[in-house]
Amino acid sequence: MRGKALWYVEPGRAELREEAVAAPKDGEVQVRSLFGAVSRGTERLVHAGRVPASEYQRMRAP
Repeated sequence: MRGKALWYVEPGRAELREEAVAAPKDGEVQVRSLFGAVSRGTERLVHAGRVPASEYQRMRAP
């Protein structure tokens, strides 16, 4: 199955990319989202490239 993921590629620039989505494992479910949102807090810091160096590891996404 394919899905879309939001990638922050550089400060002030993001892209939607198609990615493979693994089938759910036992005990997991898969949902389809029709809409998403970007918050004015954390995601705005990431988009602007203003995440403090002290937070890099804690905020790192898989």
